[in-house]
Amino acid sequence: MTQMPQRPRRRPEPLPPPPGAFDAMLQRARTRRYRRLSAVTAVTGVFLVGLWGGLAMAGGVSGVQDTFVGFANDASDLVQADPPTESPTTSSQAVVPPTGGHSSSAPATPTGSPSDTSHARMAMVRGLVVDSDGAPVVGMFVYTGTRTGSSFIPHATPSAVTNDQGRYAVPCTTNPVLLTPWTLNESRAAATGHWAATYVKSPTCSTEVASTVTEVLPPASIEGHVKTNMGCADSDFSLWLWLNGNRPTAVQLGNLNEGDAFTISGLPEGTHVLVGIGRHIPVTLKAGGHVTQDVTFRCPDESTGTSSPTTTPPEAPPPSDTPTPDPSESPTPTGTAGAGAV
Repeated sequence: MTQMPQRPRRRPEPLPPPPGAFDAMLQRARTRRYRRLSAVTAVTGVFLVGLWGGLAMAGGVSGVQDTFVGFANDASDLVQADPPTESPTTSSQAVVPPTGGHSSSAPATPTGSPSDTSHARMAMVRGLVVDSDGAPVVGMFVYTGTRTGSSFIPHATPSAVTNDQGRYAVPCTTNPVLLTPWTLNESRAAATGHWAATYVKSPTCSTEVASTVTEVLPPASIEGHVKTNMGCADSDFSLWLWLNGNRPTAVQLGNLNEGDAFTISGLPEGTHVLVGIGRHIPVTLKAGGHVTQDVTFRCPDESTGTSSPTTTPPEAPPPSDTPTPDPSESPTPTGTAGAGAV
């Protein structure tokens, strides 16, 4: 086999460029630079025209600044939180504290110096409820309402509940405010309270943290048994107690049967009325006192099939049987001025 002869390795020499190639390449580079410069100039011009047009529509530079400031203020208003209230109300948060005295609690009221926070408060009736030692009383229901003659007509639900500092806040009113250890006009199995229901006769409308201080007294109580006129153990009955004989401020016990025992405590000094169907029994209590009083109900009329109503309060007795003292004439407790017992 014949081998190819070794040849020297030589780098091939490039062919010479055609005439005019360098000038053509330089011209293309210049053209590209001109196009880029033109594009940048056009974009900048459009931006400046839009900017100056916006300034003109907004009233110049100051107009643009005012627009941004207004937008910022509107945005801050949208995210600004509502100021906290000082009382647990029947509002957005339906607070239903347990019935009683110190065992129940409500949302705490922010504390601080009145001079530091009064500028941020609305004028309301702001009260502080304390015992004889000055300790706060928690869980008292605060009723506002209207007066008609010698009667106090409370609103259907409490306006507030005293919080863990014994404070409450309700809308301004010139009528008395009633503090109770239980809710009114609601059927319940038992009505007990650690403190006596109390009228605040002259509430003060103010921005101060506690413009009205009320001292509550130890409670009086009534207990007894349910009896019937001729024996009807399967019948259910309701018993009312009209606070100081005032029908709109009633404590109601329901689902009572013959032989059942009942107790109503949390009562103030005065004459109250126990009401069963066909019965109105005045009961006089001393502050912190105790009375035993049985109540006899009429059995349903079997011949007509008519039973005693158990939900509708009976009509009020004649005025001589139902004392309804004016709240302003109620005994004044031995405490801070401005608070009165029922």
